[in-house]
Amino acid sequence: MAAIDKVTAAPAEVARDASGAAREVVESDIWNIDGDTLYFFNQYRGLQVVDIAKPDAPIVRGTFELPAAGEQMYLLSPNRVVLLARDNCRWGQDAESELVLLEVVAGQPTLVAEIALGDFFIARYPITCE
Repeated sequence: MAAIDKVTAAPAEVARDASGAAREVVESDIWNIDGDTLYFFNQYRGLQVVDIAKPDAPIVRGTFELPAAGEQMYLLSPNRVVLLARDNCRWGQDAESELVLLEVVAGQPTLVAEIALGDFFIARYPITCE
């Protein structure tokens, strides 16, 4: 097997909306930093909002429990978070994916909406911020 000298990234493609205009594509992650705030989505515990203004003394400002259901997180703005999760109430053949929209005020996330996605899991496709 030959050694790989360098890795070449695939050419970037510009995402376009229905009218053909370029749009930003946001990839999901389990953590995101916005200013002095760390948003960390633990697949076993849910979302944790952490103040990292003093990196040597981080403070958990708020949490949203979503045990054993976490999949992906999108930070839409400093106060809007979308979580993609497996419905933890219907494990087995009836398990569904769901979208969970949270609003974060003073570091505390609160539920805005929960939308069942059926057996179709949209994390395979990018979500855009407009």
